Amino acid sequence: MKDWSLQDIRPNRTRSRAEPTPERTMRPRSRVRDEDEPQEAYRPERVTPPDEVVEEDTREMHEIRTRNAMHRAAPEESREYTPSVGRPLRQKMSLAPSPVGKYLRLAAAGAVVVTAIILYMVHITATAVITVVPRVLDATVEVALTAGDGSPLTYAIITKELEARAPVVANGITDLSQSASGNITIYNEYSKEPFALTKNTRFESEGMIFRIQESAVVPGYKTDDDGSVVPGKVTAKVFADTAGEAGNIVPTQFTIPGLKSEAEQYAKLYARSDEAFTGGFVGRRAVVDEEARKEVRERVDVMLAERLTSSLSEQAVADQVMYAAGAVITYTDEIETGTSETEATLVVRGTIKAPIFSARDLAKAVLLAQGERLEGAFVITDPNALTFAYTEDVTSLAPNAPIAFTLAGTSRFVAQLPTSDIASALAGIDVDDLQTITAQYPGADRITYRMTPAWRSSFPTDPNRITIEFAILE
Repeated sequence: MKDWSLQDIRPNRTRSRAEPTPERTMRPRSRVRDEDEPQEAYRPERVTPPDEVVEEDTREMHEIRTRNAMHRAAPEESREYTPSVGRPLRQKMSLAPSPVGKYLRLAAAGAVVVTAIILYMVHITATAVITVVPRVLDATVEVALTAGDGSPLTYAIITKELEARAPVVANGITDLSQSASGNITIYNEYSKEPFALTKNTRFESEGMIFRIQESAVVPGYKTDDDGSVVPGKVTAKVFADTAGEAGNIVPTQFTIPGLKSEAEQYAKLYARSDEAFTGGFVGRRAVVDEEARKEVRERVDVMLAERLTSSLSEQAVADQVMYAAGAVITYTDEIETGTSETEATLVVRGTIKAPIFSARDLAKAVLLAQGERLEGAFVITDPNALTFAYTEDVTSLAPNAPIAFTLAGTSRFVAQLPTSDIASALAGIDVDDLQTITAQYPGADRITYRMTPAWRSSFPTDPNRITIEFAILE
């Protein structure tokens, strides 16, 4: 007899599929998961010979294929499941979606939304710091310049008035009647030929009549390249016809009453004053010795000049250049009567005027005079390092009257660049286009940037989030 091993044993294979056991009748598939429980470990009832095992196994496989084909063809609700006989049943996996997958999908969607929000916030809060290195020129300056009418370089005048008092010995009191006086500038827009004015020619302003005590000749006008008229002018001193303080008028414009019959002459020959008239007085005043008055006046003038000069720095204006050496000081004085015939006060009023230039216009004029042809606007970083001197004596300054002066020394010229324009030009562009923008500003030697966040490839779209810094390389 052949010996059998446990590997040759196929348990429970002799039972026919046509005769199902009472406990394993076919039931609907949907109930298998709930009712079928895994069988306990199998205990073989008998040993089947190998030949029967092969035959039974072949028959069993055929029946399984037939049953599976019928099951797939049947409607969903009528399908039944017949478990394999003789082997443990496997618990069937549910075909419903897993809740874990749902949570993963929600988490992925949330991550996308959060990432989009972060990217948007980075976009609207991004900043850039632009460092501009301007062009610099160090030069030794020695130039002669003109400013005012007929020159490309213009200037304005800053004015400061101060008063000082000093006691002086009086030699009694007397009745005084004195006319006001002052300087006027007479203009000729009437003809290209000089126009003569005789002694005692009248000038009128707000009903007050003033006269010149010397004859004057007003030069004819000139024409600029653009066709505009540059009037000829001359300065003269006038005195009020009437004594008293009414003649102490503020700067104003005058007409010439003697020319009223000629409308064109009357309109184009006129005068202006740049300073208030003084000296008009009627009343009792202390009598002061002229030598004593002059001595006190000199001492007061020195003190007043120091105060006036120091006051110029208080009127400094950004982007403007002013030289103290260009200031002109004028004085007037009067005597105030004291409480007795031997007491009096000398009142000195000082007026300081100084030309003030645009920093860019002055630098441009100096560079042109030096023969430098640089593109863009420049300024002098330390204009006071240059020495200012008039080439002719200047005793008074009138608005934009022609002046000639020299500048000498060593100074640095630095290009000026418009920060707001650069920020607007860079807003929203790609960083690779930075050099294209740099080429639009010839005064810039180089332009670099720092971006926050650093990985951005374009500048912020809002110019207000772009900061411009200037760095001068030594």
